[in-house]
Amino acid sequence: MHTFGGVAIRPLGHAPDNKMDPSDLALFRQIESWLLELTGYPTVSGFEEFLYEPDKPLHGDLSDYAYHQRGAISYVIELWDLFKRLELPRPKRFVDHYSRIGPDALLRLARWDRDENQGRVFVPWRRCQHPQLGEVEVGGLDPRIGVWNPSTAALPELCRTQSHAFLRAAALAPSLRIESASVLALGGRLSRVDIAVANHGYLPTTFLASAAKLDINEPIGIACEAEDCTLVEPGQKQVALGHLEGWGRGLHGGTGAVHYPRSSGSGHRAHASYLVSGSGVLHLRVGSCRVGWIERRVEIPGAG
Repeated sequence: MHTFGGVAIRPLGHAPDNKMDPSDLALFRQIESWLLELTGYPTVSGFEEFLYEPDKPLHGDLSDYAYHQRGAISYVIELWDLFKRLELPRPKRFVDHYSRIGPDALLRLARWDRDENQGRVFVPWRRCQHPQLGEVEVGGLDPRIGVWNPSTAALPELCRTQSHAFLRAAALAPSLRIESASVLALGGRLSRVDIAVANHGYLPTTFLASAAKLDINEPIGIACEAEDCTLVEPGQKQVALGHLEGWGRGLHGGTGAVHYPRSSGSGHRAHASYLVSGSGVLHLRVGSCRVGWIERRVEIPGAG
């Protein structure tokens, strides 16, 4: 969250969109459509529309770090759509808004400040006695409320719309489910336990397609502890299921084309089976460090 401009700035910050992972770009397009719907803010590429000097990327940007190093959906919200309030035409590059404030824009700002901002920006000059300098005049431009930050009247609506937009983005997160845990008696003291795990969330468990290669993106796994019974294969105390797809595909990524509809199959689901000797309980813990963990207790009845 930053000020000001009334815009969302997304990766990439160092290269054009044709260098971005296509699945990531489709996801950001979907988020962009929601931001525009809920807040009225457009979304721009940090490289294509927000470099102060062409081909000179900004370094040390937190959103780029989160995207590239942590595999996170990240973007900067420049709060307060002053340019829109002043009905200024949008330049080809959004960043040029900041350097093209001419006399006409200043007049619009002065009228808006007078009518809707209690005159907080353009402060009348007044005489003041300074202890070292003597008589001086103070006043002029005060950008704190009305330029750098929204007017107090605009704050409630801004908070409401931005909160709505962030919650919509947060709702994309992967959502693990243990869909089924069945027990089949095999005779003697043996039983087979079949587990079905699925991701019901919009995003895959890698969060971003480009983040699959990051070491922090550990695959989904099952930790199993047997109580009063025994795993026939002790190595199954830890089972890796791999990453699970989500149901979302972003926007304009090509997967929903009417001339070539297609599905990616059942990559959102994985299975594991355990051979158990005796009766007791299996304690299952499913998940990963990024996605979180869910637990299930599976009772193994006495085998005949």
